[in-house]
Amino acid sequence: SSDLLYEDCRKRNIIIENCPSTDMDPPFSSVILNKATGTRTIIHSNPGFPPLQYEQLTPLDLNNYGWVHFEGRNNESVLKLIQNIRNYNIELRNPKDRIRISVDLEKMKDEILELGEVADFVFLGKDLAIHLGWREPAAAVMGLYDRIKPQKQMGDSKPAIICPWGAEGAACVDALGNYVFIPSKPVSEIVDSLGAGDTFCAAVIYALQVLQKGLPEAVLFGHDVAGYKLRYRGYDDIKHFR
Repeated sequence: SSDLLYEDCRKRNIIIENCPSTDMDPPFSSVILNKATGTRTIIHSNPGFPPLQYEQLTPLDLNNYGWVHFEGRNNESVLKLIQNIRNYNIELRNPKDRIRISVDLEKMKDEILELGEVADFVFLGKDLAIHLGWREPAAAVMGLYDRIKPQKQMGDSKPAIICPWGAEGAACVDALGNYVFIPSKPVSEIVDSLGAGDTFCAAVIYALQVLQKGLPEAVLFGHDVAGYKLRYRGYDDIKHFR
């Protein structure tokens, strides 16, 4: 139930005061973990749960944020929200206070690519990259980089793109078009792979925003945190990562 989710967030000091609420039952997933391989099978149930709407997030005080991350879905509302943030950034006296925007493009829908055009950082999922015809990581990030039009509101620049490619590592290209592939370190024992991709994204964002690392160093940090997470069930042990 929703009460279980609320309690989980409170226990872990996750701030949810700004999250819209509903009386509907939330979607849920049953996860079957294979102990021998660390792989998982997810059975997902969604009884028509509504997507987040633009109007539900317009009351947010943008002064509280330094980075906003979007999942690639519900284009109409997300594009409006990103435009709000862009307008906020334009009016700032100190450009250092501008909010950075990232989007996670995973769903097999070509139309979500337009969200990448208005972001500062794009996380491109391997499955979507293959669906779009890119068979290896360099082709994926450079193909998307070439496809994206420069952003007028960002001084005609393009977003940086990061594409995790399974256990091999991740390809990335910065806003200026500099490409690099960052290999990941092998993990001795995989206990739980659920959410490793989200852990990677979160760690890269943390490294860029809080630790002030450059893109290759941030991606390497993302590998390290995600690799650490694979060795433990759930996410609570990540706080012990050093």
